[in-house]
Amino acid sequence: MKKSLGNVKRLSMNTVEKYDRMAHNESFAGFDGFGIDVGEGNFYASGTVASTSTEPYVLNISNAGAGTETAIVFGRNRYVGQANFGSGANITIAMAVAGVPYEQMLQQSASEPFEVVKTRLSSTSVTQLNQTITYVKTDSNGQEARTPITVTSYLSPDQFQDTLRDIDYRIQVDGNTHLEYPILAAQSVTMSIYIQAKVNIAKPLIQKPAVTEFSSARIRSFRK
Repeated sequence: MKKSLGNVKRLSMNTVEKYDRMAHNESFAGFDGFGIDVGEGNFYASGTVASTSTEPYVLNISNAGAGTETAIVFGRNRYVGQANFGSGANITIAMAVAGVPYEQMLQQSASEPFEVVKTRLSSTSVTQLNQTITYVKTDSNGQEARTPITVTSYLSPDQFQDTLRDIDYRIQVDGNTHLEYPILAAQSVTMSIYIQAKVNIAKPLIQKPAVTEFSSARIRSFRK
């Protein structure tokens, strides 16, 4: 009888250890593991292994006004206390995922900075798609750097879909960075943001690196 109880005890401990390891696995830790496990072997220059791919952040942006207005995307530290988070009065920015408010994304971008590897724009208006986006980096000391992203320069001659633009331009997003995107009157656009790396400062609490690097965005790119 004692031998039998001992076996049960060892089995229970093994089960606990198994689920403890699962709880600390990348697929469960910090919610950064959402996506598909692609196994080992995808190494990056930093030496870390990209074990997962990730779904994009998808934003629906629209302008209900009679004239062009600017949408401010991100920029939490500067715009979180301003009306409409800095965007024009007739601009609406909404997450494509039901139940997730844009403000959650805005706050998260400051506490969990990330690197964007690709941005896809979708709209029924070609003129809207070709509007130049400005990438802005600011600092509380007053410094500001502005980089125009000319969307038309990313249009491939092999591309026949007028409703899409793929922008292969890397940017880093945190609380002090934002995008300025002119939205034409009565127009709307969907912005899909694919990330390469993301910071989660809670990861070291479970002996994981603070930076998670994802495998390449699984999206068809047009040849150039």
